[in-house]
Amino acid sequence: MVEKDLLIATIYIAFIGVLYTLIYYILMAPDVVLAYMPVSSILLPLMIVIVLKKTKRFEE
Repeated sequence: MVEKDLLIATIYIAFIGVLYTLIYYILMAPDVVLAYMPVSSILLPLMIVIVLKKTKRFEE
């Protein structure tokens, strides 16, 4: 499945980041959780949304 709407793809990326964070938490790696959560669930999607505002939202 390929997502043509890049905003929806960004939401998927953030969701996957949260899932990985939960996996790291279950594996008892709190240092990794504290480092990975803000980067994968907040910063990366935020940067992609900023770029999407300046470019096209839909992939051709």
